[in-house]
Amino acid sequence: MRCIYVAENLIDAHLVRDRLCDDGIPAEIHGEDLTGSFGLLPGYVSVWVPEIQSPDADQILDSFRPAEPDDPGRAELSLPDGTAPA
Repeated sequence: MRCIYVAENLIDAHLVRDRLCDDGIPAEIHGEDLTGSFGLLPGYVSVWVPEIQSPDADQILDSFRPAEPDDPGRAELSLPDGTAPA
């Protein structure tokens, strides 16, 4: 087994695992039982797949992840009518 994803939280881990399973790759969540003791702290929950299927899983995750913004500190905000907020 190989860790292919360290989740932000438990919901994130389930979304990734479900996506992999939908594409036929068996995936397990590790560390799920730790969230009850520590809350929803990042870094404790991870998604694992069989080593032989990890290249396919990596490819699926690359298409699943949202694109990174050019400047993460500056978000483009607009109102529904297309104008910028004051």
